[in-house]
Amino acid sequence: DNGGPAPTHALILGSPAIGAGGSTAPDQCPATDQTGRDRPAGACDIGAVQYIEPTPPPVDTFGVKFSKIKPKPLKLKRGKKAKAVSVKVTSTGTGAATGVRVCVQPARKAKKSIKLVGKFCRKPGTLSASKTVKFKFKAKKKARKKLFKLKVVMTSTNAAQKTSAIKVKVK
Repeated sequence: DNGGPAPTHALILGSPAIGAGGSTAPDQCPATDQTGRDRPAGACDIGAVQYIEPTPPPVDTFGVKFSKIKPKPLKLKRGKKAKAVSVKVTSTGTGAATGVRVCVQPARKAKKSIKLVGKFCRKPGTLSASKTVKFKFKAKKKARKKLFKLKVVMTSTNAAQKTSAIKVKVK
């Protein structure tokens, strides 16, 4: 159903019928197609309906990505001083990403061994280039000697959510 009073078959991209209608009788196209749309003079399409170019997908004008997470992995000694991880986030679109938040979401097993010093989320705000946020971690005294992957999620009010991982090795 392409609209109009009669069932019609729409042309597909690349059809030889596109623009092949004549400008003089007997091949001359009517002024409108069967759906009521105007046909261009001299370059109409053969068939009941004029071809309509599909709308291109929207351009990603706002986007964000994780550029670098350093160090990889963060090495912690049980019961010792806290160390920081730098998370660099970058705008990938043509416009600034707004309301950007970067949050660490440790799994239950990681919470038993690793303590996040400070808040779980950082708010770099509007992101038109790159910004670095830091998270500090400390291994608990009874932490398991293991490599942990901590989920880190970046959200924005006008860009798609992105996910990555912070690797923390407890020695």
